[in-house]
Amino acid sequence: MIIGRFGEIFLKSKPVKKRFLSQLGNNMRTALRREEIEAKVKEKRLRLYVYPKHDSKESEALNTLKRVFGIVSLSRATETEPEKQRIKEKTEEMIKEWPNTGTFAVRAQRITKDHPFTSKDLEEELGAAINNEKNLEVDLDNPDRTLYVEIYNDKAHVFTEKIRGTGGGPLGVAGTLKSPLKTPEDLAAAWMMMKRGCMIKPINAKDINPELKKSFQEWNLTRKEPEGPVGTVTGSTKMEKSIKDHEEYQRPVYTPLIGMDQKEIEQLKCRIMN
Repeated sequence: MIIGRFGEIFLKSKPVKKRFLSQLGNNMRTALRREEIEAKVKEKRLRLYVYPKHDSKESEALNTLKRVFGIVSLSRATETEPEKQRIKEKTEEMIKEWPNTGTFAVRAQRITKDHPFTSKDLEEELGAAINNEKNLEVDLDNPDRTLYVEIYNDKAHVFTEKIRGTGGGPLGVAGTLKSPLKTPEDLAAAWMMMKRGCMIKPINAKDINPELKKSFQEWNLTRKEPEGPVGTVTGSTKMEKSIKDHEEYQRPVYTPLIGMDQKEIEQLKCRIMN
């Protein structure tokens, strides 16, 4: 199974948080469905849990979900009961492939606190169990390997990595903007607004460069239909061009690339189109 974590949704009011979380879960289902990955997505108050029907699809699901706006990080995890012995057994299974040299750390987090032990207690016991199995030194600052445990209600999840997601807000929670999508810079600017939850409607869909269209569709992971556009986003990188955009396109016109240098823009384009 896979754990999905979100960031700034935490800061929203209860009704807004509920709406954003629901949209994020739906976008994750859309992303998996497009890749023909059968999976259940469960939305919890503080986490999202993905259960692929076939274990062999977990890696493909992880790579797909990394493109879903709103997900801060992902982990492939093993699920068990929130009991020390069961967690210890899963730990021993997960560290079998670890080498016998180097350093390690254990990071335990009780997301819900109704358990007869503390996170520190669990870290100490699992650390001792790892020392019994492997000749590793503890390094809490910069370990070579880390074992993570998250406990949420009646489940414990054990994992060894956190994979960075795209972050931002769920696509589809912040209205619709038009975009010319004529250049890679237009796509990069649109991507930045998508990361803020905006849906993008191409101004002339039939004229879009096929390569740009393909990249746009790979990030446009939602079933929600665009509403009436409330403005435009363009890839202008200079003030003079931005002024012309304000004259040509539906206002307000957003030009997020103006605040970036050329190296940052190239790195962003490379990330989006690869």
